Amino acid sequence: MNDSRGMTLVEILAGLVILSIVALVALRYLGTGLTASGNSVAHVREQEQVATVMERITVEYSRLQKTDPGALATLKAAIGGEGSDQDNEFGSYSVVRNRYIGFNASQVEIDDNVNLNVLKVKIKVGSRQMVSIFTM
Repeated sequence: MNDSRGMTLVEILAGLVILSIVALVALRYLGTGLTASGNSVAHVREQEQVATVMERITVEYSRLQKTDPGALATLKAAIGGEGSDQDNEFGSYSVVRNRYIGFNASQVEIDDNVNLNVLKVKIKVGSRQMVSIFTM
């Protein structure tokens, strides 16, 4: 009488091979969705962070307008220079653009270092950017 309890090594290996093939097919079918699903969360976090920084800048400008006749210049200095990374009361961000602008006769945006009454600010957190225009 041949009493066999359990599985042989060949049966275990065959099971592992079949399981590996099924896992490979499932991964190829669902792979991008599974591996890239974390990217959405990171993008949402960055978007929330850049929006929070811009909101803090806007609140500061509203406060400055009530007390400071040179509110735009003060805000421009507080935001930081173009190309710089900042970690201040507004948050952590990179300054992409922080300059005075105007518009020519064709309504095309131009740099304007004479009138100084429209400030364009573009900030970046991670891969997300946000632009605001501040006026006197």
